[in-house]
Amino acid sequence: MNRNKSIAMMLTGIILVSLNMFVLTGVVASNVQAGVEELIVDGRDDASDWEDEEWLVQTSERSYFAYNLTNPGASLNDEVAVFEKMGPFIYTVTTTKEILDFDAKGGTITYSEYDSFDWCENCTWTDDDGEKHASVSGDYELTNANILWNTQRMAGVATGITYGETFAKAGFTQMMLINDMQNRAP
Repeated sequence: MNRNKSIAMMLTGIILVSLNMFVLTGVVASNVQAGVEELIVDGRDDASDWEDEEWLVQTSERSYFAYNLTNPGASLNDEVAVFEKMGPFIYTVTTTKEILDFDAKGGTITYSEYDSFDWCENCTWTDDDGEKHASVSGDYELTNANILWNTQRMAGVATGITYGETFAKAGFTQMMLINDMQNRAP
């Protein structure tokens, strides 16, 4: 009975893999391609079609939160650092796009994009409980540990060790060649 179960399981596995490889892959791939083509083809086949102000300049609000270190001298005294969650810092973000190139034949558009952030004084953020919170001033100074600096410093040490090893090997090889040329060459 175990042998029959094993054979049945193996055949089921082969059938499922075959079904996936030969039937579903082709059907799914063609349906995805057709769906994407349907969404992409929107009649924008000229560069002037992309000069829509709503697309070129978009504005939205973004809320940010940060952790403020309330006892900055704590690390000097081996105390536990205390952080306070601050926010929301609400900004009006304007995304501006500039068309660099349009290739109608290839169906491609190349553009650059940048964001501008302006603090929104009158904006509010609504939390999960439905309570509204006013935006914290964009001029508020936070104190925090510079985690990026520590990460960069550690990455720099590793890079320095890697290059140091390379230079040490190069120096060793150079000295070996000089030794061989001076003492072993005929």
